[in-house]
Amino acid sequence: MAYKKTERYYPKYSLESGELILDTSKASFDGSEMLILPYKITKTQGYQLKGKVERSHYHVERMPFLHEYQFQFYKIFHVCEKCNFVSEKRKVNKAWGPLCRRCFRKRQAQDVKQRGRDNDYRKKIIKYRAYLKTTQGKINAVPKEYLISNMKIELDMKGLSLTQLAEYMGVSSKKLYNLLSNRFIKEEIVLAASSLLNIPINRFLKIRRGLTNPTIDGIPAFWLKDGFLPRINKKSDSPE
Repeated sequence: MAYKKTERYYPKYSLESGELILDTSKASFDGSEMLILPYKITKTQGYQLKGKVERSHYHVERMPFLHEYQFQFYKIFHVCEKCNFVSEKRKVNKAWGPLCRRCFRKRQAQDVKQRGRDNDYRKKIIKYRAYLKTTQGKINAVPKEYLISNMKIELDMKGLSLTQLAEYMGVSSKKLYNLLSNRFIKEEIVLAASSLLNIPINRFLKIRRGLTNPTIDGIPAFWLKDGFLPRINKKSDSPE
């Protein structure tokens, strides 16, 4: 069943008689009227406002002024700061604050969704931090191009190349280059290079001067940007 929409009007003030006028337009065509407030009200609300002003002037022998309509308006009505919906103050729940019921319900639904997203984010950060404690996690926390560059520099300092590293690992050069072209470098490659050069793997993981690896909540920013999801199990701590 469809409900008929209640008509709403702009309250205006007659400069000639001081009477309340309800109009569908904000504009004043002949200059004889002024907009009381830029909020739409129903006819019932208009009668309420008119009656309130008239009762306050029962013993006053002059027509009411514009500011008196505005004063009484805010005494009777509540205006939603979100959508400007006008409702009677006595019908407004204090829990809604500056909002109308509809906007308050919308905000509640948004808050529930946001709490769900925040909980998911916290769970993700916890998972990331656990992964960062693994060897593969420490390796993946460094952008691949930085890691490969560090590896080549360390090999070159010992007069070696990736070809010698491939031979040390027992794979072909083509196979090694294919492995290095993956999204992340497996820890087996870094451990093999560390063993060949007899240096700690931290030498491959450092960020050299002039380079950056920004973090968010202690997590590499590029993980969050790329939607990287680590997977940790007993057999392997390599990513999905």
